[in-house]
Amino acid sequence: MKISFSELPSSGLPKAPIVVFPVAEDKKFSSRLQAADKKSGGLIARAMNASRFAGKKGHYLSVPVPSALG
Repeated sequence: MKISFSELPSSGLPKAPIVVFPVAEDKKFSSRLQAADKKSGGLIARAMNASRFAGKKGHYLSVPVPSALG
């Protein structure tokens, strides 16, 4: 498995199978995550609000996003 790190394009979501955004316990979205959420039609925020995600160490939230958004 090859893992690489790169800057997100200014358009929001990259054309990658997996994207990781850090989110702390305050659950505030970074500007890049806000852009990605907006492009997904609020899918990321809705998934976070409907889950038990707490932003604590070791917590993660997987959100399938349609490939058309990339």
